[in-house]
Amino acid sequence: MTNTEKAQNIMRQLKNTKEDFEFYIVESGQELVLVDDRIENTNIILKNERTENIMSIYSYVTDDENEGFYGVYGDFFGGQKDSREAADEEIQDAIQSVYDAGYQLMYTKNRN
Repeated sequence: MTNTEKAQNIMRQLKNTKEDFEFYIVESGQELVLVDDRIENTNIILKNERTENIMSIYSYVTDDENEGFYGVYGDFFGGQKDSREAADEEIQDAIQSVYDAGYQLMYTKNRN
């Protein structure tokens, strides 16, 4: 599967979901380990330099009508780009850039 196809698949998931979730950007070849619902090996997850917030691709449902928004967040993307203001093509290109840079994505449900 090409990087473009991978990005297209992620976009379909983002646009068609009815629940909150994220994809963390991780070093290639690594896996996240969850222990008691906490991520153990966080050093493999890309984080913002100043704030150490996790860089991610996300879907966020805002109300009972299953409406919400989706996008990308982090230094890697130059900040936050989401469906409230950015075009789907821009978001998909940002997702593809993760694969093009050699990183991989790890799915996680938001645990709010």
